[in-house]
Amino acid sequence: MARKARIKDPYGTFHITQSGGGQKLLFEKEEDRTQFLEILKKAQLQFQFKLYAYCLLSDNQYHLVMDLNGADMSKVMKSINIGYAMYKDQKEPLFKDRYKSELLKETEDAEDVVRSLHKNGVTGSLWNSYCTYDKES
Repeated sequence: MARKARIKDPYGTFHITQSGGGQKLLFEKEEDRTQFLEILKKAQLQFQFKLYAYCLLSDNQYHLVMDLNGADMSKVMKSINIGYAMYKDQKEPLFKDRYKSELLKETEDAEDVVRSLHKNGVTGSLWNSYCTYDKES
C-alpha cells in the first residue's frame, strides 16, 4: 500500500517529529544536541522559516514547531537531516523513517503543541525552547 501524501503548505505551521533508527541514538552527548541546534540555526537563516518551539530532550527523537514562511518543507528538512547525518558520520542509517509532519490549522492547535513540548522544559533544560521563552517572561 502506498504511503499517504504529505500535506504541503508553504505558509502553514507544522509540528514535525523525527525519530532515530539503527544502532546509535540521535543524541548521545550534549555536543550532539549543540551541533543539531547549530544546524537548525543555519537552516533557519537559509530558508527564513519561523521556529516556534523545539524539543531535543529524548535521546532518539526531536520535535519542531515551525511556520514555513514560504519555504519548501522538504528542502528545509533535507537540509537539517542531511546536515546532522553528516555530522554524525556513521555507516548505518541515522533516521528510522522519514520525518512526520502535522499541519496545525488553527492558532490554538499550534499553541497546544508548543505548550505540550514546553511542559518537558520546566527543569531548565537547554534542549527545549522553554528555556528561551521563559527568559522573556
